[in-house]
Amino acid sequence: MRPAQLASPEAYVFDPFAESLISDPWEAYHRLRAEQPVYWCRTMGAWVLTRMADIEQVLVDERFDAVRTAGILAEVGRRARRDYRPLIRFLDAALFFKTGEDHARDRRTLATIMNQVKLSALEPIAANLARGLAAPIRSGAPFDAVAGLADPFPQRMMARILGIPQEDVPQLGELLADLTLVFDPAALATYDRVNARTIEALALLERRIAESSDGSGLRRIYDEAEGDAAERLERAAATALFAYRVGAETTIGLIGGIVRLMATQPGLRDRLAAEPALIDRLVSEVLRLESNVQRVGRIALEDATVGDVAIDRGDRLLLLLGAANRDPARYPAPDTAQLDAKRPADVSFGKGKHFCIGAALARLEGRVVVQALLDLPPIEPAADPVWFRGRTIRRLTSLTIRSVR
Repeated sequence: MRPAQLASPEAYVFDPFAESLISDPWEAYHRLRAEQPVYWCRTMGAWVLTRMADIEQVLVDERFDAVRTAGILAEVGRRARRDYRPLIRFLDAALFFKTGEDHARDRRTLATIMNQVKLSALEPIAANLARGLAAPIRSGAPFDAVAGLADPFPQRMMARILGIPQEDVPQLGELLADLTLVFDPAALATYDRVNARTIEALALLERRIAESSDGSGLRRIYDEAEGDAAERLERAAATALFAYRVGAETTIGLIGGIVRLMATQPGLRDRLAAEPALIDRLVSEVLRLESNVQRVGRIALEDATVGDVAIDRGDRLLLLLGAANRDPARYPAPDTAQLDAKRPADVSFGKGKHFCIGAALARLEGRVVVQALLDLPPIEPAADPVWFRGRTIRRLTSLTIRSVR
């Protein structure tokens, strides 16, 4: 038994798979942080961290590293006699599950691709796209801000950066809509469905890589892949899949959060219109409040201490980034958007060697969406929001709004 669990029968028991964590995890996070900030979760066999100081420590400490989840899924497939190799290829390509030289090499490749076009050159392209996608709001008819804006916008931007034809975006969006459900333990039916769609997406990307021109993002990924021609194509397609979907996924959540906040707080629009210098601060606050990546896993490579708890070599840890980003020890009034003063840095994009290489692009995309909304009439909710069913990735799947005339 873990020392942290030698507590009274009344001690809070955190359920990492609770239904409430999908739409409103904050009460559970606040209670766990207040009562047991370094908590041994028997369900997961892992330490659960909620304080910003502890999570920042683990993210930058070389005694902790990412957990490679592909092996977990491989074991699920073996026991269930399922062939999940396509999903395993995707998980193996995901930067935040990679370690060592594999991580360093692929990070360099993707960083080069992300930086091949300056953000200053991308901004007018992004702004024009955001204005076009948001334009139907002006009519006053109900408008799903996820399907019409938050979902296609970052996917079309990532397609442009990678060299994926724009006409592929709707198909890839449909095929990959549930992809990140595999970041959480799931039912076999979910794995089966997502695996089948991943097969189609990988096949499409393999064709696009084979057709790609020198200098494109897809070609650069292929050129940096290892193995013979067939192996390189497989690995390049998996890396492109990760860059495309996960690169867009968190921004889908960010944009949905921006629209929801502006629809539910009408005074916010007036203030931003009067003080446009606050737009970047609003984007930062939505990132902090929504924490589109809610949790990441780590494994202890050596014995260590977190808070006042001894962590043994081989122990697993679950870092609740969403809890850290609302830690009252770091952020006064942590559950509200504060625009009057700049907040301390958060961990929405991670920290240390796994810091998200697309962070600057996501912020740019958030900024131009706010600017596009300010050019339109005020908005209000027209239906209840619908949330993605994951616990690791937090985002809306539907947000119906309408303009207020």
